[in-house]
Amino acid sequence: MKKKRIDSTLTDEQGCFNMPAVNIRSKAPGWVFAEQRTKQIIGIEYQKKFHVLWSTVLAGIEPVESYNQKLAQLNADLANPCVVFTFMNKHNPNNPHCARSICRWPEDFEIFRTVEET
Repeated sequence: MKKKRIDSTLTDEQGCFNMPAVNIRSKAPGWVFAEQRTKQIIGIEYQKKFHVLWSTVLAGIEPVESYNQKLAQLNADLANPCVVFTFMNKHNPNNPHCARSICRWPEDFEIFRTVEET
């Protein structure tokens, strides 16, 4: 079952913004054959162009601390190319997490490939 939730906010003069954490309720947790996934997309529209600050698919229904750490600091430069990157999966180090972004992080950030934004 696909449910879409769209939130928006405005930046200040320095491009800073704040969005509160969101809990999403689902009717699906009791479904025996359901595989729970949440697609997360955070972007900015500037001069009629959409830039991806964060895009990933979160597996399961529990929060993931390493995702929360990345989301706490979305340091973006609109001149950065959009990249697919990996970062540490503490529960399964052999299977790193993956996301797409124009943001950069000083640690736990390994670029996998550059992608075209849509």
